[in-house]
Amino acid sequence: FPTRRSSDLVILLRMAVAIINITGLIILVGIPVFIAVVSLGVDIAQAENVILEFAESPVDIISQYAGMVIFVLLFFLIYVTAASVLIIYAFGGMLGVLKNAVLSRQYKFSFSSFLEEAKKYFMPFCWLLTLASLIMLAVLIVFGILIAVAVTVSQGLGGSGSSFSVFLSTFITMLIIFMFILAGMGSVIYTSYACISLTVDNEGVVASFRNAWGFIKCKPVSLLFYVILIICILVINIVLMVFGFAFQTIPIVGVIIYIPYQLLCYAAQCYLGVTMWASLVAFYRRGTGRNIQEATYDI
Repeated sequence: FPTRRSSDLVILLRMAVAIINITGLIILVGIPVFIAVVSLGVDIAQAENVILEFAESPVDIISQYAGMVIFVLLFFLIYVTAASVLIIYAFGGMLGVLKNAVLSRQYKFSFSSFLEEAKKYFMPFCWLLTLASLIMLAVLIVFGILIAVAVTVSQGLGGSGSSFSVFLSTFITMLIIFMFILAGMGSVIYTSYACISLTVDNEGVVASFRNAWGFIKCKPVSLLFYVILIICILVINIVLMVFGFAFQTIPIVGVIIYIPYQLLCYAAQCYLGVTMWASLVAFYRRGTGRNIQEATYDI
C-alpha cells in the first residue's frame, strides 16, 4: 500500500462490512428465532422432551413445527444471500484496490475507487467462486465415495468385524481423509490465486483458473509462500487468544478490558487479512514477470 491512510481505510471498510453482517444476523436470524421461540408458548417449557422426541423421530417434529421451521429458514437464507453479496462485493473492491496499489506507487485510495473496483469485479467473482464451490463439492463427493468403497473392500478382504478388517478400513479411511485435507487446502490456494489473476490479468473466469494453474506450476514456491502466510496469521491469532484468556482470568478489570481488547483483536485480524492479500497480489504480479512499478507498502 502506498500510504498508511489507504490501509487504514480498507481495514475500516472491512470492519464496517463485519458490523453490517452481525447486525443483519441479529435482525434477519435472531429476531425470527426469538419470535418462533416465543410463539411456541407452553411447548418451550418442555424443550428437553422436544429435543428427545426430535432425536427419535425428527420428521414428526419438523412436520409439527413446519411453519416455524420454514419461517426461520427463509430469513436465514435471506441473511446468507445478503451477507454473501456484501462480502463478495467488498472482497472485489479490496483486491482491485490492492492491484492498483501494486501497479503504481502514486495510486491514492479513495472510497469512490473502492466502489468502482467492487462493482467491476462483483459478477466475475460471483462466477469464479461459484465454479470453485462446485469443484470443491465434486471433490468432496469423490472422496466420500472413495471412503465408502475402501471400507467395503477392506471388510470384504478381511471379513466383517475382524481385527484386520477394522485396522485396514481405519487406515484407508484416515489416508483418504488426509488426502482430502490436502486437496481442500490445494483448492483454497488455487482459488485464491485465481481470484488474484482475475483482478491482475483482467481476464475471464476460465482464463483466471488457467493462469493460476500455470503460475503455480511454474512457481511451486507459491504454495509454500501461501502456507507461510497462513501459519504466521494463525500464530498471531493464537497469541491474541492467549492474551484474551489471560484478561478473562483477572477479576472485574479483566472483564472491562476484554471487550475493547476483542475489538482491537478484530482490527488486527482485518489488518492481517489485508496484509496477506497485498502480499499475494504483489507476489503474483512479480512472479508473472510483467512490468511492475516498485511500490512501497505500509500495511
